Amino acid sequence: MTHYLRAYHDAILVGVGTVLADDPKLNCRYGNFSKIRPVVVDPDAKWDYSKSTLCRLKNEGTGLAPFIFVNDDATTSPENEDILRSQEGAYCRLPMDLSNRANNWLLILNALHNVGVNSVMIEGGAVVINELLQSSVVDSVVITIGPVFLGKDGLEVSPASARILGNVNWWRGETDSVMAGHLIPEGQPH
Repeated sequence: MTHYLRAYHDAILVGVGTVLADDPKLNCRYGNFSKIRPVVVDPDAKWDYSKSTLCRLKNEGTGLAPFIFVNDDATTSPENEDILRSQEGAYCRLPMDLSNRANNWLLILNALHNVGVNSVMIEGGAVVINELLQSSVVDSVVITIGPVFLGKDGLEVSPASARILGNVNWWRGETDSVMAGHLIPEGQPH
């Protein structure tokens, strides 16, 4: 189901914790998998793109190079800069502010919109999802519930305040279920 959902988005976004822990492919194995732009939020430029699965997939012609969002004062690797430039990816420098994370997401999403990315599937990790659930930039939520979803091996998502979903729909597969709904803005009746 995840790859089917990815096919309907322009980009897949994850945080630096996810790329460091999982070295994901961030592609789509449904339809035209090479059209999805990977996006990584890495404020301090910790991730070495040159040694990643994403770099290998781009070199093999089965994916796009990522847009990597870093703080405007982050020190990036010249090697990674050159590789990204040659692959039509980029470091995207923004004035990120740790005390105003909601504004950071507006900056990131506006920057993506300015380069033609209009639909972003945000896949995690927990820090990214928790921050976005507290912001006002998310339209809808799709939650995939797999065999492992709670406990230390599951995703630790727990926003500071409860979020209410409207127009909830469910899909049930063989080993997972999917719940989708629209986030009701805080303070509005449900």
